[in-house]
Amino acid sequence: MSNHVQELAITGQDFVMFSTDWCGYCKRLKSQLGENNIAFREINVAGHC
Repeated sequence: MSNHVQELAITGQDFVMFSTDWCGYCKRLKSQLGENNIAFREINVAGHC
């Protein structure tokens, strides 16, 4: 996981993730964030096209 994402978690800043349901990278990142107890806000862009 990137150091920038970890820094956001440490400083309490919001992490916003833009994703789609079919994106493998998005699924992997959501899983990694969950495993590391990093809170994030997800915006699914598939419905906004």
